[in-house]
Amino acid sequence: MAATESTGPVAPVPIILTIALSMFLLGGFILGAISNFFTPLPIWPGIWTRVVGIVPLTVGTCLLATARDAFTRHKTPTEPWERAVALIQDGPYRFTRNPIYLSVVTIFLGVSLIDNSALLLVVLAIDFILVDRIQVPLEERYLQETFGDTYSQYKAKVRRWI
Repeated sequence: MAATESTGPVAPVPIILTIALSMFLLGGFILGAISNFFTPLPIWPGIWTRVVGIVPLTVGTCLLATARDAFTRHKTPTEPWERAVALIQDGPYRFTRNPIYLSVVTIFLGVSLIDNSALLLVVLAIDFILVDRIQVPLEERYLQETFGDTYSQYKAKVRRWI
C-alpha cells in the first residue's frame, strides 16, 4: 500500500515546537562550527575524515530528495504542523518512518566529518535525542490518531529510524 487517505480531525504538531527544535538544531550547528573554528577538536587527524564525510553528506542529500518527492507525489504537506492527507509508505518510507529527519542527521554527520569536528558530533547527538524524544513522538501520536489501524500496521513493519 503506497498511501492512505486521512479522515480524522486531529490537530497536527504545534508549529512553535517544530520551529523551536529547528532553531535549536540550526543554532547548535552554527555555534559548533564557530567554536570548532576557534578551538578545533578534531575527530581524527589528517584528511581522511574529511574525505569519508562526503559519503554521508551525499547519502543524506539523496535521501532528503527522495523523501520530499514522496510527499509531492502524494500531495501531502511536509510541514508537521499542517494536516496530513496521506500516510506515505513507499519510497524511503518503506525502510524508515522518518527519512527526512534521518537525512538531516546524515547530512549533519557528513558536514561534521568534513569539518573534522568532534564538537559538531556532540551537538548532533544532542539534537538527535531531542528530535527522537520530543518531535517524533508527537508526530507519531498525530499519525496514529489520524490514520488509526493503517498507521499501527505500518509501525509494525517499518522501523522508526533504520
